[in-house]
Amino acid sequence: MQISLAETPAASTTVGPPAASKRLNWIENLRGLAVSAVFLHHLLPHPTAINPGSPVYLDLGVFGVAVFFCISGYVIPYSAMRVKENPAFRFFVTRVFRLYPAYWLSLILGAAVLGASARQFIVNTSMLQRFVGVQDIEGSYWTLQVEIVFYFVIWVLLLTRKVQVRKLYPALSVSFGLSAIALASIRYYVGKKAPIAPSIGLTLMFAATTYYLHVSNGFLSKPRMRLFLAVISSLLAVSLVLGYSRDWGYQETSHRFFAMYPLAIACFLLFSKVDLDNPFLRFMGNVSYPVYLIHVPVIALLSQWFGASLNAALRYGLIVAVTLAGSLLMHNFMENPGIELGRRVLAARQRAQNNNQ
Repeated sequence: MQISLAETPAASTTVGPPAASKRLNWIENLRGLAVSAVFLHHLLPHPTAINPGSPVYLDLGVFGVAVFFCISGYVIPYSAMRVKENPAFRFFVTRVFRLYPAYWLSLILGAAVLGASARQFIVNTSMLQRFVGVQDIEGSYWTLQVEIVFYFVIWVLLLTRKVQVRKLYPALSVSFGLSAIALASIRYYVGKKAPIAPSIGLTLMFAATTYYLHVSNGFLSKPRMRLFLAVISSLLAVSLVLGYSRDWGYQETSHRFFAMYPLAIACFLLFSKVDLDNPFLRFMGNVSYPVYLIHVPVIALLSQWFGASLNAALRYGLIVAVTLAGSLLMHNFMENPGIELGRRVLAARQRAQNNNQ
């Protein structure tokens, strides 16, 4: 993808909004690969159950989440930088109407299948439950709260008109990388389970933003980009060694992250270069958000109903079919209408502003 600017990279530390508006097909396909990996991670038996006691290097969940973080870091600034009028308000509205309608529907399904107290359900509707010490109804919701932090930072940059200051993004990536090391050190030296995953995710996100600015606007020379990636890789490596030197309850070990993170980043870079477009991955990318939201309760529900009466292959096939059918319905009748409603809200505000002028 090439995006031309009036200024040269050396002329300024800011970047104007990208001129390109075409949909990034490779992003949609990569999103499809990521959600497929997460789905399979929760659907299939865990490798430790197949071969107990052996070290596990393959973790499709870690891989898929890392890819999602890279995608968000690349795509969100691409979208935010194109908005010229009321950018902070428009960004806030589009994110709310993009995320919450489908999320609320999945929350009802998750509470019905997995169980939840009234307080837990009410707090979960905010998508901020972890920030107030309330457990997620679905375990996979934790990544959405990392996304919320990322969106908040972008919103603040839009509000303060700093979103186009390119040097902020590598600085943010390094800062979150250092915070990941600090939190991992608490785990390693103090023995307290400090939450390092959000800092690691945000390190990846802002590194992907820096990469976006590099490939689309010529930010950083190739040697400086390599140096930046080396610094980020070192920060992540140290945080993973310190933070996952022991199992904190999810069978997560450092060697698994060392295997999956480079693979996720390599897939992200490969897709960006090749511009792969596969019909199945494109479909999965289109319905990726609903699939991510509902696959856990669907797996739990159908496994309860048919766990003993169907062999594994038929049960897996049924779960996949129901999840994809339900996700397609959510995409067409909840996700897309929510996005359209957000556009109407913005259009109504624009008309009101025009009438007041």
